Amino acid sequence: KLAAVAVATLLAAGFGVTTAGSASAATSPSQLCGGYSTSEPMLSQDDSGDAVKALQCELYNSLAYMGPDVDGYFGPKTLAAVQKFQTCTGLKPDGIVGPLTWAKLDYQSSQGTTPVWC
Repeated sequence: KLAAVAVATLLAAGFGVTTAGSASAATSPSQLCGGYSTSEPMLSQDDSGDAVKALQCELYNSLAYMGPDVDGYFGPKTLAAVQKFQTCTGLKPDGIVGPLTWAKLDYQSSQGTTPVWC
């Protein structure tokens, strides 16, 4: 009986219970990537911080989980992922993340579209 009470208490507190949220066709990048950052500054190799984490997360999801690790450092792996994403989406693959690259990443993430394959 004590075990049943303990389980009921845990369930009532929300432990071990998974509920399905309402499905939405659109998922914002901040929902998808844990809200690392809402700013979208110009980024390039050797930058670091929360905006780079947001970039890496969006790249990871947009490139079918073939993107860089989310570590907050814009190193060689992030550069390669940015250039691949830019090439796949028709942008100049310069490795610089500016307004056009952010817009393509945001669109890819917010629409819940199929990851970029190229």
